[in-house]
Amino acid sequence: MCPDYKNDLEVTYYISFLKDLRKAGVLHNVLGSDEEVAQLFNEIGTELVPNPTIYEDVKRHIQEHYETPMSWMFRFNHDHLGGTWSIAGFFGVILGLVLSGIQT
Repeated sequence: MCPDYKNDLEVTYYISFLKDLRKAGVLHNVLGSDEEVAQLFNEIGTELVPNPTIYEDVKRHIQEHYETPMSWMFRFNHDHLGGTWSIAGFFGVILGLVLSGIQT
C-alpha cells in the first residue's frame, strides 16, 4: 500500500455491515447458493477490521422499519400470499368464514 494513502477502512466496515445484514436475514441471496455467498464474504473479509459503531444509525433505522406494522403486512403478503392463486385462496377462506358465521 502507498505510504501517502489515507485509509479509513470504509470498505472493510461496509463488508462487515453487509455480513451483519445477511446474518440478520435482511439481505437475501438470489445469485447462487448460500455457500457461494458465504465463501465470497469470507474471501473478501479475510483481513477485516470491523468497526461496529460506524453503521449504528443505519442499523437502528433498519430495525425501526422492520418493526413497523406496514413492514409486517408486506412480509405476510410476501411469505403467505406470493401468487395469484394464494391470494384467491386467502379471500376464499375469509369468504367461507364470513358465510359460516352468517349461517349460524
